Amino acid sequence: MKCPMQNGLEIGEKMNNFKVILITSNSLRHRYAAKILNDCLNLVGIVSEKKSLNTGLQTSDKADKIIQRHFSQRDDIETKYFGKISSFPDDINLLSVNQGEANSDDVFKWVQSKHPDIVILYGCSIIKNPLLNYYDKSIINLHLGLSPYYRGSGTNFWPLVDDLPECVGGTIHLATQNVDAGGILSQVRPENISKNDTAHDLGSKTIISSFKKMCEILPLYFSGKIKPYSQDLSKGKLCRRKDFDSEAVLKLWQNFENGMLIKYINNKSERDNSYPIFNEY
Repeated sequence: MKCPMQNGLEIGEKMNNFKVILITSNSLRHRYAAKILNDCLNLVGIVSEKKSLNTGLQTSDKADKIIQRHFSQRDDIETKYFGKISSFPDDINLLSVNQGEANSDDVFKWVQSKHPDIVILYGCSIIKNPLLNYYDKSIINLHLGLSPYYRGSGTNFWPLVDDLPECVGGTIHLATQNVDAGGILSQVRPENISKNDTAHDLGSKTIISSFKKMCEILPLYFSGKIKPYSQDLSKGKLCRRKDFDSEAVLKLWQNFENGMLIKYINNKSERDNSYPIFNEY
C-alpha cells in the first residue's frame, strides 16, 4: 500500500500544498504547537489525546509535594512563554480522544479521511501500525531530548539531573517501529539561555526552537534537499518513567543552585561540541 506522500507530491512543491495532521496531547504546550504549525503549514486536522499527570509512583506525602511543586512551576513558566492559549485553532478539524486511544481504528480512519501528506507526532502515545506503516517515511516525530544521547521518558529532565545541560534539546526524526530510533532530520538546543533559567525555562525554549525548526526543515525534507541521518543507538542513555521520583527532582534543583548553568554558559561551545547534534543544511 502506498501512502499519499508517494502518490501526490512532486519534488519542490510548496509546503502550503501539503496537508498536515498533528497527533498530540491536550496541554498548553500542545495547543502552542498546533498554533505554530497552523501558522506555517497547511494543518488540516488535530488529534488531541488526553493525558494524565499521574507518575504511577507510590510516594510519601513529602515526595508528592516535591513532584507537585515541580509540575506546578512548569505550568507557570510555560504560560509565560506560550501565553494563555485556551483551545486549539478554531478553524481546524479536531478529534479529542482518551489516553491510549491514539492507535485506535477510529483515529486511523479519521486521519485517513483527511488525506494528509504528513503526520506530525508530538506528546502522544507511541504510534503503532496500521498508522505507522501506512504513512511510512511521512510520519515525523518531535522528541524532546537529544537522541541518541537521551532516549525514552523525561529526556530533557535527566540531562539536568546528570549535570549535562548541553544534552537538553529537541530531535525531529522519522517515526519508526523502534521508538526514538528513526532517522534524524534536525536537532536543536534551546536558544538564548540565561544563567537565571530553570529547567522549565530550558524546556519551554526548547519547544519554541523545535517548532521553529520544524517549519524550516519539513519543506527541505519533502523536496528531497535533506536526507535522514541514521542514529547510533549504541550511544546514550535510555530513561525510564519509573525512575522519576522526588530524589531526582531534588538533585536537579541542587544542580541549579550549585551554578550548573553558569558553568555551562561559560564553556558552552566546548561542552556542546562534546555532544554534537545533527543540523546540517
